Amino acid sequence: SEAVDVATLLRDVVSQQSSTAETRFIHISVDAPTTLTMLGRDNELKRMMQNLLANAVKFSPDGGVVEVVLKRFDESSSAQGLQLEVLDRGAGIPKEQEARLFQRFSSGRAGGGIGLGLYLARKIVEAHGGRISYEPRAGGGSRFVVWLPLAAEIVTV
Repeated sequence: SEAVDVATLLRDVVSQQSSTAETRFIHISVDAPTTLTMLGRDNELKRMMQNLLANAVKFSPDGGVVEVVLKRFDESSSAQGLQLEVLDRGAGIPKEQEARLFQRFSSGRAGGGIGLGLYLARKIVEAHGGRISYEPRAGGGSRFVVWLPLAAEIVTV
């Protein structure tokens, strides 16, 4: 593992996704510090962000907004970390699918398999000693939250 500037990584991922989003007039707003560094594997962290952001764009209505928030968030004085939130105003996840959301073979509605991307995102987050969760947004849409420790032993995915 190496020092990874997650804020810069996030902006790279957002600019990659922006061209896809712009064809449907979806705006991606980013609220992130200039830099936020943690120990990790940049390619894996990038893939996790790509999966979350691609899903948010894919399931957003045309003309919608996807919000991405990255901030330092310490769970306690001994658990120093960062929190990444990805919010959209899509249809959200059906209640009966929430429990299986981060498993390998969950699939959304017809033609919309979201299972593998979220499964991989979870594996990457857990390999970095973190957690990922989902909650529905009031008024429709999804909120995915990732918490990652700033310095952790990285296990191989």
